[in-house]
Amino acid sequence: GSSYTYRVIAQGSGGGVSSANVTKTAADCAPPSTPFITGLVRACSAGQPTVTITWQASVNAETYEIYRDGLRIVEIANPATVSYTDSGLVPARTYAYEVRAIGPGGTTSSGAPQSITTYDCTPPAAPVLSISAPSCLGTAVSLTISWPSVPGADRYDIYRKRGSGSYNLVQTDFTGTVYTNSNLLQNTTYRYSVIAKNIGGSTPSNEV
Repeated sequence: GSSYTYRVIAQGSGGGVSSANVTKTAADCAPPSTPFITGLVRACSAGQPTVTITWQASVNAETYEIYRDGLRIVEIANPATVSYTDSGLVPARTYAYEVRAIGPGGTTSSGAPQSITTYDCTPPAAPVLSISAPSCLGTAVSLTISWPSVPGADRYDIYRKRGSGSYNLVQTDFTGTVYTNSNLLQNTTYRYSVIAKNIGGSTPSNEV
């Protein structure tokens, strides 16, 4: 807004006395610009679903209000803040979000609410492994492990241990349920474990 300077002069029979100058900036009464929603990102935190809303900074905004399913859930007092993470949500449920910019000139909405479905943040069940008899090709040995598909799992990590050693990752983000490990040493003990994973966490299998 524009700045204006004021001075008051008191007049009397003996003359006038001037006050000090006072300068004030007039409020910009234009409504805030539209705080367009630029992102809705779902995630899991500590086993619970969250949604992070981001929006475009609004000119002339002094505060923001976030609405979920038509109800205000929070007021953002700092106009420089352009994101908010909503928690305490129900898994696998669809929510609609709106952002409103508040300023001296009124209120401006981000527009029609935007929707997103939260994750089901339940970790998968444990895979149940079985292992085949060794297969030989010349001096090379192979072993095949398998497990029934685990509901809710979208990928698996496969670990192998040789003898009394430690487990090492041999395959990450595997999407099948049958894995053949080739070129193994003869007369050597191998053990396997599989970890089922999804957005909600991970669960290890039995050891075979």
